[in-house]
Amino acid sequence: MYLQLHKEKPTPEVQIIADQSYGADPRQCLDVHVPKAKAQCLASVIYFHGGGFVGGNKNAADPHIYGNGANYFAENGMIGINATYRLAPQDT
Repeated sequence: MYLQLHKEKPTPEVQIIADQSYGADPRQCLDVHVPKAKAQCLASVIYFHGGGFVGGNKNAADPHIYGNGANYFAENGMIGINATYRLAPQDT
C-alpha cells in the first residue's frame, strides 16, 4: 500500500552503499545507508529481514520497503544497515 509513497519520497540527505559483502556467501551482503553530512562516531542500527532463516532477502518485496527503515535512521544522524543472511538448512 505504501510502496509508491516510498518510491516517490526524496532522500537527498542519505547515501546508500548497496550490496557490500560481509562474508564468502553471496547472500552475506548489506546495504549501508549513511547521512551525507559528515560526522564521526555514529550509532548503527542493523535490520535483518524476517523469514525464519529459511527464506527472504533484504530486498524481497522491493528495496524501498526494508530500505525505508535504514533511510529513517540515516536521516536522523545514524547509520542504517539492511542485511541479508545465509539460509538454513544448507548453512546450519
